Amino acid sequence: MNKVNIYLNQAKAFLGKFQKKEKKKGNPKPKQVSKRSVNISILTGVVVITGLTLLSSLRAITLYSRVTGLQKTITKVKQEKAQLPTQSQNIDKSLEIYLTNYVRTYFTLAGDAEKQAQQL
Repeated sequence: MNKVNIYLNQAKAFLGKFQKKEKKKGNPKPKQVSKRSVNISILTGVVVITGLTLLSSLRAITLYSRVTGLQKTITKVKQEKAQLPTQSQNIDKSLEIYLTNYVRTYFTLAGDAEKQAQQL
C-alpha cells in the first residue's frame, strides 16, 4: 500500500505542474496585417501558380513529342515488316507422314486396355 501511495503522490506532483489555461472571453479580434505583407503573400501565390503552370505545359509538350516520335518509329517498323518477303515453309510430305505416324504409334494410347498392354 505504501508503494501505491508513493506512486500516486508522484503522479499528482507531476500533473500539478501543468495548469489548465483559462479561455479568454469575448469576441476574437482580427489580426492587423500591413499592405506590404498582403501584397507579398499574393504575389508569392501568383508566382507559384504560374511556375506550376509552366512546368506542366513543358511536361505536356515533351510527352507529346515522345508520343509522336514513337508513332513514327511504329510506322517505320510496320512498313519494314510489310516489305519483308514472307517465307513459306516447305515441308517434305514424306517426312510429315512419317512424323504423324511416329507420334500416333508411340505417344497415343489405344482406348482398349488389351491394346494398351500390347503397345507397352
